[in-house]
Amino acid sequence: MKGWVLFLGVLFAYFLLSPTQNVRADAKETYTKECAKCHGDQGKGDGATLVKVKGKAMDWSNKGGMSKVGDDDLTKIISEGGGAVSKSKLMPAYGKKLDEKAVKEMVSYIRSLGK
Repeated sequence: MKGWVLFLGVLFAYFLLSPTQNVRADAKETYTKECAKCHGDQGKGDGATLVKVKGKAMDWSNKGGMSKVGDDDLTKIISEGGGAVSKSKLMPAYGKKLDEKAVKEMVSYIRSLGK
């Protein structure tokens, strides 16, 4: 019986502290620090910085609209900036700040904002 209790405890701890949750937390932290100022806290493209320049970023919370944007495009936009895919040049490149893994995590986090 004790063996099962220990096994279930370890299993519960594994899922509670899984790397996926940590990755999501890291991506969310980076998003809040680097992206929310333009893209908004919920990804609606209504961040305070863009309001000042009367611009609007892509609405990442729009699942239908985001279905038209591939992960490769998001990766390129994050890494090389908006101008790399004929989008706004106001979107800076983060390829020197974020490594490949962090960019992939950010793409996943952005996808999670869609409703």
